[in-house]
Amino acid sequence: METTVKQRLIEYLKHKGIGQTKFESMAGLSRGYITNIKKEPTSSKLLMILVAAPDLNRTWLETGEGNMLLDGNVTLILDDGEEATQYAE
Repeated sequence: METTVKQRLIEYLKHKGIGQTKFESMAGLSRGYITNIKKEPTSSKLLMILVAAPDLNRTWLETGEGNMLLDGNVTLILDDGEEATQYAE
């Protein structure tokens, strides 16, 4: 059975030990957003999720393919063009 983006995001949060409400706050999402995801997040919401969870594999979140977590260092490109490196656990 194929899982949804919502189910995969919840799986990630359980793996990391982060509550949905706390993650929504961390990501700048409205309270209850994760519970109310119907299909797929908009591109702006997806970006908010990925910025708050830099070790989360975007491909896995969107399709279920690959590993949940990225391996190694993660480089984020910020709005101002600067790079910020996050280190995966």
